[in-house]
Amino acid sequence: MKNYTNLFRIKLNDKWGYIDNNGQVIIEPIFQYAWDFLDSLAAVKMNNKWGYIDCNGKTVIDYKYKQSWNFSDGFAPVKIKEKWGIIDHNDNMVVEPSFNFIDEFSNGMALVNKNSKYGFLDKKGNYPIALKYENAFSFSEEVARVNNGDKWKYVNSKGNEVINCDFDCVFDFHEGLAQVMKNFKYGFIDKSGNLVIGLEYDSTDGFYEDVANVKIDEKCGYINKKDEFVIDPIFDEALNFSEGRAFVKIKDKWGCIDKSGKFVLKPQFDDVNNFCNGAAMVILDDKYIYIDKDGKRIWEEQ
Repeated sequence: MKNYTNLFRIKLNDKWGYIDNNGQVIIEPIFQYAWDFLDSLAAVKMNNKWGYIDCNGKTVIDYKYKQSWNFSDGFAPVKIKEKWGIIDHNDNMVVEPSFNFIDEFSNGMALVNKNSKYGFLDKKGNYPIALKYENAFSFSEEVARVNNGDKWKYVNSKGNEVINCDFDCVFDFHEGLAQVMKNFKYGFIDKSGNLVIGLEYDSTDGFYEDVANVKIDEKCGYINKKDEFVIDPIFDEALNFSEGRAFVKIKDKWGCIDKSGKFVLKPQFDDVNNFCNGAAMVILDDKYIYIDKDGKRIWEEQ
């Protein structure tokens, strides 16, 4: 039996299944909902219950959970009744369901919420970072952003505060920089907490593939880490670069540009998702379509 690794979700007649990068249906659309494959398994929903399948469509963890997230680092959060716990690949409950929320593992820890407080749990069920924060987000590039009712901070895996911030809102680090916001203007800090790109933009999504999409004067473009525009702000909306391509919107249609800012696919799509493993899901005329980087249709909803 072939072991498929790059599978893409499709929706057909209100059911979800998977295709390969040639558009061949590998797992028939039979699920109420389906997540992407991670850690060799995918969480899927059948008969209002969640379980897990492998990339050949075989059920490896039965449909019995109220909700479930993807596996990461060998573990997955699952919901039983109204509480979340953590299972391993063999469906062993390694952390009993007692939490209001559990995120996927990142940096060896999972963000958890209990009794209205956030903390971080390791794979043994211990708390490297205690349940003490009013708000928190999962680790990204070895730091996590937390808030205890005052200003935002970044902590490391030991719970030490490594960056104290004087901003209204802060975001995850990507490629060494994190976007921050104060008085509704956005800029970027480095991991020393220095403001390296000033608070001058109306919005931004962070750095991906060495550039960040930013909005200024109601138009979107792309800057480098020197705060220089490498693609002028001429678009109405823009997504991050992924695999050398970025989707941008002019008026009410999305197209796709390369790193030079040249259109490789003219604006034509009603909605879009970023490229992943060489394919992107787009919506055109109310139909789901997968395209490759040249715009060739790999699969489309009938």
